[in-house]
Amino acid sequence: MYNSVAICKIPGQTKTIDIVGVGKYPFIVVKQQQVDFGRIHVGSSNTQNIVLENRSIVPASYIIQPIERDLFESVFFFTPNQGYVPPNSTTTLKATYEPVTTESFDLVNFEIKTPGGNKLKVTLQGYGVGPDITLSNRSVNFGDVSIEKKPDPIKRVFTVTNNSDVDAAYDFKLEANGVFSFEKPFGVIPAKSSRQLNVQFLPKNPINYYKRVYLLIGNQNNLYLDLFGSGYTSTKRPVSIKKFY
Repeated sequence: MYNSVAICKIPGQTKTIDIVGVGKYPFIVVKQQQVDFGRIHVGSSNTQNIVLENRSIVPASYIIQPIERDLFESVFFFTPNQGYVPPNSTTTLKATYEPVTTESFDLVNFEIKTPGGNKLKVTLQGYGVGPDITLSNRSVNFGDVSIEKKPDPIKRVFTVTNNSDVDAAYDFKLEANGVFSFEKPFGVIPAKSSRQLNVQFLPKNPINYYKRVYLLIGNQNNLYLDLFGSGYTSTKRPVSIKKFY
C-alpha cells in the first residue's frame, strides 16, 4: 500500500489531498502441473487441455518455454505458447505430444512465466511406441517339388496382423527372380486388421532351398519369415527338409 499527500497552493489558501494506492501483480495458477500422455504411437499425436487461471485483478501476459535448453528435437508443444489472460479469468492451453522414437520415455519440464508475477512449472511426459505386427507363421515349408515339365509355382498363405491403433507399412526384403517370391511384398495394413499374403516357391534345380526373409515395418523391430523347400527330378532327389531349426 502506498500513501502520499498532494498539496495544492493557491493565493490565500492551501489544499491537501490524501492519495492512497495498492499495488497488484499478476498471479497465475494451473490445475495440472503434470500431464502423462501414456503410450502414444510414433507417427501420431495426442493433445491434452491445461487450464491457466489468472487469480489477480490485473491482466497477466504469459510465455511458455522449456526449462531444459539442450533439447535437440522437441516432442512436446504448447498452443499457444504465449498470450494474455484477463483479470479473474481463465484460458485453455493445448499441450501436444508427438513421439519420434519407439520404446522411448520422454519427459520435458516447462516454465510458464508472467512478467512482474509468479512462475509455474509444468511437466509433460509420455512413452513412444511402434505398431504391433505379428505373423501367423515364422516359417513356411513348401515340401518337395518336381522341377520337371515346368511346374507352376507352389503357393502358401500366411497372415500378417496389425494389432495397433495406427496403420502400418510393411516390406518383405527379397531379391528379384529368386525361387521364392511374394505376390504383394509391400503395402500398408490398416489399424486393427489382418491381411493374407501369398508366398510362392518355384525351384530351378534338384537341391534344398532355404531363405530367411526379413519383414521391415515402420517404427517397429523387424520380423522374419523362414522359407524352405526342395526341388527334385526323376534321377536326383535330395533328402527332404521336414523342419527348419
